[in-house]
Order: sequence, then C-alpha cells, then structure tokens
Amino acid sequence: MHSHEPAILVITDDVELFADIGDALGESYQAEVRRASSAREAQRVTSERTFDLTIVDGRLADSDVLEFMREHTGAGQPTLLIEDRLVAERVLGALRIGVIDVLVRPVDWIRLDELVGITLSAGEQARRDQIRQKRLRSISSRVLRDRRELRQRIDLLCKDLVAAYRRLAEKVVANEERVAR
Repeated sequence: MHSHEPAILVITDDVELFADIGDALGESYQAEVRRASSAREAQRVTSERTFDLTIVDGRLADSDVLEFMREHTGAGQPTLLIEDRLVAERVLGALRIGVIDVLVRPVDWIRLDELVGITLSAGEQARRDQIRQKRLRSISSRVLRDRRELRQRIDLLCKDLVAAYRRLAEKVVANEERVAR
C-alpha cells in the first residue's frame, strides 16, 4: 500500500497506550512506531528525523499539550490528539492549530485505523506529487537550456547565412561590373 515504511511518533508516557497503538499500527501499516515519553523528548526526536504522523496523548505532564502541538503542527506535521474527554474549547483549539482529529479514551481502534490510513495515504500522495514536481522542474530546466542552445545555434546560422549572402551579393555585383566593362 505504501512505497516506504511509514514512521509514526506516539508522544505519551502511558506505556500501555503506546503498546496498543504500536501493535495496531505496526501490524496494519508495517509502520515504524516510535515513542517519546515527554514533549521535551518529542522535540529532540523530531529534530533528528521526520514522521509521517504524530499521535499525542493529551495527558502530557511536562507541557501544555496545545501549545506544544501549535509549535509541532505548525510545520504541517499530521497530528492526532488523544484526550480523556471531549471539551469543546480544547477540541476547537486543537483543530484550529491543524490537528487532524481528536480521539477520546477508550480509543476507538477502528476510527484510529481509518484516520491513520487516510493520513498515510495523503502523505504518500504528497510524496509522489513532490517527486513528480521535481521531475517536471528538471525536465523544464532541460527544455529551457536546450531551447537557449538551439536559439544560439539558429542565431549563429542566421549570421552565417547573412554573411554568405553578403559575400554572394558582393561577387554578383563585382561580376556584373566586370561584364559591364
């Protein structure tokens, strides 16, 4: 389904939650599921590499989760939030900063699987689009370079033709003068 092994970061200090998510996603998507047990650790881990998806536990003790996610999702990082309960203000705040969705404990594993599938597919499509755009830029650059080179050759050919025509005209005029004498 995916051309590369997806990388998923789960930010939680809940070992059981991480194990359940790791089992579910590792199996379903052959994903590399990595854990960061705090916001600080997550910042270090995300500075070392990028992830296709981040799942954040709303119970993080060392950080204001929404503030952390505002910084984290600001770079366009697909993120899901897991909360103990739905609080409208918090859910709206999360959605405003770009969180894909908010799941409530106990986690609906079918919904999580759907969201992960959609997110990973969208990321895969974005990667294919980037590769296609890079190829198109490369082809466009080559076409422009070849076009410039062709234009230079045509200009040189035209100059040679003008010079040859001028020499021919001079010979014709000189020949007519010789014949006229």
